[in-house]
Amino acid sequence: MLLLALTALRKTIDLEKQKAVVIVFFIIVAGFYGFGAATSSNAVFDRSAPQTMNATILWKTVHHGKTTSYSLDLSPWGRYTGGNKVTVSHDFFSYVRRGDTVDILLYSGKWGIPWYRVTEPGY
Repeated sequence: MLLLALTALRKTIDLEKQKAVVIVFFIIVAGFYGFGAATSSNAVFDRSAPQTMNATILWKTVHHGKTTSYSLDLSPWGRYTGGNKVTVSHDFFSYVRRGDTVDILLYSGKWGIPWYRVTEPGY
């Protein structure tokens, strides 16, 4: 009888551990979803007029892996006093050359989180 009670208690403890793991997993997934929803809606619902800044392309890099991505190293602009690296589409990467100037459209964001787009000048 005692053995049966201990077995039932062990199953209950294992079930409680499983529940805790599932709850923690869902909290983590919800956190990522919330972050994605906030950052996406910040740009999608933003109706602010952009502030236009210019930067020079210092270097172009192709990154190979499971997928291929394309990035540009830009000269200092705005709050990026040391310059920054931006990921761009293949078409844009192919269109621009090292030394070209690009426009950076800086938006204030619907939720007050600044975001930007890199475009060709005068776009």
